[in-house]
Amino acid sequence: MKEYQEWREYYAIKGLEVSEKGYVRRWYDDIRTINGKSEFPHKLKPKADKDGTLYIRIKEGKKAVDVIVCTCFWGKPKGDKNCVIHKDGNLSNNHKDNLKWATIKEREDYYSDPSKFVAFVPKHNDYRYVTDGLYVSKDAKVKQNGKILNVYDSSFDPDMDIEAAIDPHVVVYHGIFPNRSNTLEKLVTAAYLPKPSGLKSPAILHIDNDYKNCSLDNLKWVEDNSDEYQAYLKQRTADIEKRTQELNPHPVKHLMIG
Repeated sequence: MKEYQEWREYYAIKGLEVSEKGYVRRWYDDIRTINGKSEFPHKLKPKADKDGTLYIRIKEGKKAVDVIVCTCFWGKPKGDKNCVIHKDGNLSNNHKDNLKWATIKEREDYYSDPSKFVAFVPKHNDYRYVTDGLYVSKDAKVKQNGKILNVYDSSFDPDMDIEAAIDPHVVVYHGIFPNRSNTLEKLVTAAYLPKPSGLKSPAILHIDNDYKNCSLDNLKWVEDNSDEYQAYLKQRTADIEKRTQELNPHPVKHLMIG
């Protein structure tokens, strides 16, 4: 599966983006585009300066990649902290976790003493690609285009004229129509928990019996006729009925809970 990578736009140059790993791309607006914007971004290949610092040369001039990445992910430089330090001493490693702002003196002192260099160990940000441009983490957070999506646990039922509780999901639009089939359970399972071959009739159990808790460590495959799964279904039905009652100010006499 594809590995999630966050991209951010550089505030000072229109269409210029860098990723958390230090890659650079640009969206161009010209007559060859669709609706005034490029359908695909143009990847930019940095070159190395004499000291090993990577830079890109665009119509706006020569730009250091580390400065752009540091600005996009750690904010604009403040005061005299306007130089970038590469923690591992490798000037070509522009991963955001390898960069930090420093003063000129701090930078000179740091690079003059290689014993200060630290082994680069990027923070593990395990988002996995699933479908529809969606990436999901082990704790059931969902991203699309670098942004965490809102999670919904209800949907309006026009037949019963109520707001009905349903499994937590994210909404992705196909044209003007929302697709609510992207439940957290399905997304996490698809990314991290493939269906086992040894079960006759596999089903996903929420270990703590909470249907809203879709974290990977709370999910496991079981037989759908097992006692633990049947107990979970009973609790899920009761919880969804209770939640639906809470969502509706008027009495709901009967609910068909799936």
